[in-house]
Parts: sequence; C-alpha cells; structure tokens
Amino acid sequence: MPIVLTPGDPAGIGPEITLAALALRPVKTPVVCIGARLPLERLGARVHPIEDLSRVRGSRAREIFLIAAPSPTLRRSKTAADGFQAGWSIERAARLVLAGEARALVTGPIDKAKLNAGGYRFPGHTEMLASLCAGRSKKSLPVTMMLANDQLRVSLVTTHLPLGEVPRRLRSADIIRAAAHTIESLRLDQGIRRPRVAVCG
Repeated sequence: MPIVLTPGDPAGIGPEITLAALALRPVKTPVVCIGARLPLERLGARVHPIEDLSRVRGSRAREIFLIAAPSPTLRRSKTAADGFQAGWSIERAARLVLAGEARALVTGPIDKAKLNAGGYRFPGHTEMLASLCAGRSKKSLPVTMMLANDQLRVSLVTTHLPLGEVPRRLRSADIIRAAAHTIESLRLDQGIRRPRVAVCG
C-alpha cells in the first residue's frame, strides 16, 4: 500500500523538497505525489501521471507517480489558484488514507493565506485534516499537533495564533487535552510504556 505525499504550495519550496526527499528515500513503500504537475516538471522530474492508486500496487519504490491537481479556472488569481491546488491535494490525499487505499500521508509546506484564497477556510493543515476526519458529522475533533524527531517530541497546546492572542485563548482544558493526547501517542504509536511529559510555560 502506497504513501501519499502532497508537495504543498506549487510556488513554494515544497516541490523542490519533495523531489530531493524522493531521490534519497530509503523506504521500500511506493510513494504517490498528489499536487500540481507543472512545478515538478519545471524541476526536471519524470513523473508517471495516474488517476488513482490501483496502478502503483507492486510498483518499485523509486518510481514517482503523480495524481495531478486540476488546473484552476483562468478567472482565479495566481494566489487563489495555488491555494486551490494545495487544498485540493490535501483533501484528495486525506480521503485516500481514510478510505484505506493509502498507508499514510506526508504533507509539504503550504501558504495559509493562499489556501484561504483558494476556497479552503482553514488556518493550516491541522485544522483541515481534523475537519476531513470528522466526516459528515462536521463536529470539531479535539486534535493536537506534535513535532517530533529521534530525540525530542513537542506537542502544541495552541496552533496558528499570534503570540499576543495566546493568553486570551489558552484554557486549562487545552493543556490537559494536549498532555493526554501526547501520552496516548507516546504509548500507542511510539511504544514508550512510561512517557514523561514536561509542560513549558
């Protein structure tokens, strides 16, 4: 089962990072890019356009497949067009994972203002993915963003807020939620039986 990857903002650094990562990746699982085609081709990528994931089962890991984001209408500005393609790609990739057709989702950097201009009213990936996971219920799911590497894992209590707004928006329940999500993830996803959590203030 493949991993799906969205390069992010077509005019940003995401497509370049994507190709560099795919060239170096040691994974044996096929990776399918979902996003704008033109930026990848301008960087010299040789992609295999596909409509769905059925063709990549059993493929070699180093093949680069692409489900291309649709070209926006000419009436859209470049900002809105880039945001639409980035948002469409995230939505398509997330739905493939939720449907059990893809193993995992990797996302490249997006421009939040462009995302909004493109018709996707979310402050970032975290909120958009939470909404997609909520499905038809449309209820806001409590989610926590974690940044992690081999040495350190940092969960954020608030996301996408100017620092000046944090004191007014922060609640005890938010801290408890973030800590509980972090402990659960460390135990279930990362195999740490007795996680230790420090709360920074």
